[in-house]
Amino acid sequence: MEQQASIQSTQQGSVLSLAGSWLIDDVSTVDTWIQKLIPSHSVIQLIDATQITQMDTAGAFLLYSVHEKLVKENNAIKINGLKDNFQSLLKLVTEEVTTVESTPIVIPHYNWFYRIGKKTFDVAQQFLDMFAFLGEIFTNLFYVMMRPIKLQWRSMIHEIDVGGYRALPIIAVMMFLIGVVVAYQLGVQLRIYGANAYVVDLSGVAILREFSPLICSVIIAGRTSTSFAALLGTMKVNEELDALQTMGISPVERLVLPKIFGLLIALPLLVVWGDIFGVFGSMVVAKNMASISFQAFFERFKAEVAIKHFYIGLVKTPVFALIIAGIGCFQGFQAEGSAQSVGERTTKAAVQAIFLIILADGIFSIIFNWMDI
Repeated sequence: MEQQASIQSTQQGSVLSLAGSWLIDDVSTVDTWIQKLIPSHSVIQLIDATQITQMDTAGAFLLYSVHEKLVKENNAIKINGLKDNFQSLLKLVTEEVTTVESTPIVIPHYNWFYRIGKKTFDVAQQFLDMFAFLGEIFTNLFYVMMRPIKLQWRSMIHEIDVGGYRALPIIAVMMFLIGVVVAYQLGVQLRIYGANAYVVDLSGVAILREFSPLICSVIIAGRTSTSFAALLGTMKVNEELDALQTMGISPVERLVLPKIFGLLIALPLLVVWGDIFGVFGSMVVAKNMASISFQAFFERFKAEVAIKHFYIGLVKTPVFALIIAGIGCFQGFQAEGSAQSVGERTTKAAVQAIFLIILADGIFSIIFNWMDI
């Protein structure tokens, strides 16, 4: 390759001679030669650009950088022989760099009033988006109810398998441990008053009415709601949702409704499964702490724990299922064009779903207390 930079000594001093092609593919090599030449010579008096045959903005920026570096050693240095069209390009690059360097970086500082207003506006906007999403869900739900054949039955069965059947082991383990903890804590306190038999009553009511629906829903929220958000968020980033709309297919009908119906079926069954293992955990502790046999536990459980507590626990599950599926799908649809956004929306789905489940459970408790049931 022809040498594109050299230093020649004249009577006026050292001259940096530049030649050849100064295009983006060549600037790396040219810059390397210049960096090696300049330190080994005295102060450069002139830059000769007569032999430059080609130049683009990358080459013009390199020439500008070399000139600025040499100006620090010699303020009188000039560029001679540069063709008119290259001179215009160098002038354009110089103006742009000067503008960027002279423009101060302003970091906005907002007062607390602005930040509160902005946060309030963002929350209000999110609520409006959520209501619009719910409206779209109910519109598609009404349409599917009028034409059940339009429901994606295979997708719904898949969601029951993924969100329900595959969650059986973790639900069983968690509820067994919850039953153990509840019965143990109650047994420690009741043993002081010689009322060990009431471990059956209290643990049974607590598990059937509160712990099983709540714990199962929280586990499914952390497991399934995040899965929905990540799946739909990734589809949105990859523009798959836009492709469905372009083909005339509603993403809500195709993707959201099967998830909602699947979870509406799976969650009550998971709660019943959790009831079984929660009560079994209580039985194990009652036998070891209070010497209550399994048969005695069952007899007292059947006599003292009303069936209404089981029904009350199941009544909550459809609401919890709607919260889990709705929040997960909504956050997935809110994802923007980056992987980071998908991660953020997945985190929000878990946090919001768990918070709303606990809030809904508190509201149910207030309503049941008001109804005296």
